[in-house]
Amino acid sequence: MMQEILLKTNYLDEQIVKSRAEVIKRVEELEDHYILQALLNNFRKTGEPRFFNLMVRCLEAMDDMDRRLSQYS
Repeated sequence: MMQEILLKTNYLDEQIVKSRAEVIKRVEELEDHYILQALLNNFRKTGEPRFFNLMVRCLEAMDDMDRRLSQYS
C-alpha cells in the first residue's frame, strides 16, 4: 500500500516537473512579452511559486483571448 502511494506521488511529481518545464519553455519562446519575461526572471531568481502561478495565469488569459478572437474571424 505504501509503495503504491509512493509510486503515485512520484508520478505526480514527474507530471508537475514536466508541466512546469513546458510552461517555462513556452514563456521563453514569447520573448516580446516583457511581463512574462520579468515573471520568469523573478521566478528563476527567487524560486517563489507566486511568480510561476502568475505566468500560468497570463498564459491562460492569452489562450482564452486567442480562442475568443478566433470565434469572430
